[in-house]
Amino acid sequence: MLIFLLLSALLLAAGALFYWALRKRLSWQNRKLFIWTFLLAALLLPSLMPSLEHYFEKTWIDYESYEGWNQVDIEDPKLLSCYKSANNSEGVCHCEIKQKAALVDFQPDPYYDTLMDVRWALESVFLLLATYFLLRFLWRFGGLIWLRLQSYAEPRELENQSYQMLYPKGYKSYPFSTFSLLRHYILWSPALDCLNEEEQQAAFYHELGHLKGRDSWAGYFLGLLQIFWFWHPLYYVFRKELLEINELLADDYAAQRLASRRSYAEMLLKMTAFQHKGQALAFFLAKKKLQKRLEVLLFQAAPKGCTKKQFQLLQICLLSGLFLLSVGLYFPLHRQFDAQPTTKKEQFFLPKNTENG
Repeated sequence: MLIFLLLSALLLAAGALFYWALRKRLSWQNRKLFIWTFLLAALLLPSLMPSLEHYFEKTWIDYESYEGWNQVDIEDPKLLSCYKSANNSEGVCHCEIKQKAALVDFQPDPYYDTLMDVRWALESVFLLLATYFLLRFLWRFGGLIWLRLQSYAEPRELENQSYQMLYPKGYKSYPFSTFSLLRHYILWSPALDCLNEEEQQAAFYHELGHLKGRDSWAGYFLGLLQIFWFWHPLYYVFRKELLEINELLADDYAAQRLASRRSYAEMLLKMTAFQHKGQALAFFLAKKKLQKRLEVLLFQAAPKGCTKKQFQLLQICLLSGLFLLSVGLYFPLHRQFDAQPTTKKEQFFLPKNTENG
């Protein structure tokens, strides 16, 4: 488990460096696909490495049988010969050679030793926290199922995309949003009452953009990834990046279907103000997030990005680099953490006789 966590963390960091180096040259959709590519690679490649172990088992050195330790320079003036233990035969003298290479001086590493001593505790804490995030994910997912069962559903269709409009029962109000289970659902909100007909249509187009982008399923998978990477800061960085990209893509999808981007921006302001009415702190935080969306919507052109073939080539390079990196890191980590130590303090390797006449 420790090797899986360390290797996935290193692969995630490598993918992040690759992404930030190319980010400005990618369109929003390409950024989204690129992030998901190295997120999945960082999760799956460490799981595949044990099955490839027998292909690379000869790449590491077996220090007890390595021939290099027993190579002797006969002309070395410092060479010591053990004639007392020599086995003589007619015409040939077999001498056991004492070499410095045959003696390994063990140097303790306090950080590594401490890590090995508390490894069981670290793994126990990780399993406990991973169980907590798994239960939280199941609780939230179950809440969506309960919301569907407790709501009145009205079948609708927009741009050949069928969905169900949900009207929750009771007095609790929900934000205007969408999610997917076996079907697609858009959750009705009282905030729609403050919009005119054109603005309501714009709001539905925005949610339709989320449905077409399969953002709900992406959110579910991000929740599952948190079970493994709740401790990794880059997970939260790229989760935020993906959520922002999803909103920008949905905004662009809706704005393209309206006569004016400005009218769509006004709708966003009205919805945000109504949904956070009476909540000053929540409105301030939502306003900070909304500011970037409005700047991109009104004053910035969407990045064009590279061609489809160029992007596919970038993905191939990314996956190839991550695979080679995982192969290069897994086996040293495996030898370091999982293999039994073969060298102890001041251990002599079995000497090999050298015929020197």
